[in-house]
Amino acid sequence: MRETGESLRGRVAVVTGANCGVGFETARALALGGAEAVILACRDPVAGAEAARAIRDEARALAAASMNDASTPASPDFHEKEKKPSCRVECLNVDLESFASVRAFADAFRDLNLPLHILVHNAGVMPAPWHETSDGHERTMQVNVLGPVLLTRLLFPFLRGEKKRFADIQETRNANAARVVFVTSAAHYFSYNEGVRLCPKTDTHVTSCEKHAPIKAYAESKLCLIFLAKLLAKTCEASRRPFQKKVLFFAAHPGAVLSKGGERARKQCGGARGAVLHFIGRPFVKSTEAGAATSALCCVFPDEEASEKNGAYFVNCEARAASKKAEKDVAATRAACRFVVKTTSAFPETRNDAFATQLAEGAYGE
Repeated sequence: MRETGESLRGRVAVVTGANCGVGFETARALALGGAEAVILACRDPVAGAEAARAIRDEARALAAASMNDASTPASPDFHEKEKKPSCRVECLNVDLESFASVRAFADAFRDLNLPLHILVHNAGVMPAPWHETSDGHERTMQVNVLGPVLLTRLLFPFLRGEKKRFADIQETRNANAARVVFVTSAAHYFSYNEGVRLCPKTDTHVTSCEKHAPIKAYAESKLCLIFLAKLLAKTCEASRRPFQKKVLFFAAHPGAVLSKGGERARKQCGGARGAVLHFIGRPFVKSTEAGAATSALCCVFPDEEASEKNGAYFVNCEARAASKKAEKDVAATRAACRFVVKTTSAFPETRNDAFATQLAEGAYGE
């Protein structure tokens, strides 16, 4: 990973939903790839702690092996290897279904006194029956879109280097760009006819139990993430001051991955047909490790190339064109951005941040 992209040395990552599946493999790749610290943001603290322990143990074993393998006092990299610490891996609790929980996570991360360079939004719900959260939103939209965007905004000062450990402004300006990765899906092609269903007068999500279609609602949320990666990339860069780090945004499709969540969703929402298709399709889906490759690539490929592809949609480790609506519908993209930014602006930390300011000015980073 480090030989083909940016070095992970000294970099800190947060990966949501990292206790299992693609999230676990993404966190593991970053930890073993040389990151200074990887924070697993998990809804289940017990499973998260177990996952953190497994990654931590493997990272320590790898660090010990790298010191012993062909390292002698005469070798030029002996002292470097001798001093190299293993990655710090910890778990913090977060439930994206609750805005209060997201804010509590941001507070807990602040208490760690760490910088932040990589934020991977892997956690999400698969197609599921209708449910309204305590914050008054449809669960799929809140967990897959609103919660991740709120978390991004609360952690944004860390991503931009405003909450840095170093005081040298020049160092911040020249630091490698931070990365935000939204894990999306090719399922976005199968959203509702409207794309993301929004009321044009109020910029609110139009949804109800009666009109809820699990697969379409899931696709809608993933389409929204592609919209956001593209527009937040522009908004962020347009509002960046000279002393602030670049923050790059990407939408990454992991592919059809064999996971417990996917199995449950296909059986729960697809009925007998879904169960049969799931059984037939098992040989053709990716492993979780292969599914994590695209997200991991977005975290490490070189800054120059990454800047050129800021806001892009990635599939199989390559930037690809998304659906026609995702690529061409400027009005829908802006409407989705308004809805998400307005909905996540209820906190003092987000009310007047860069995203809210751009939205108020009607600039959209353009």
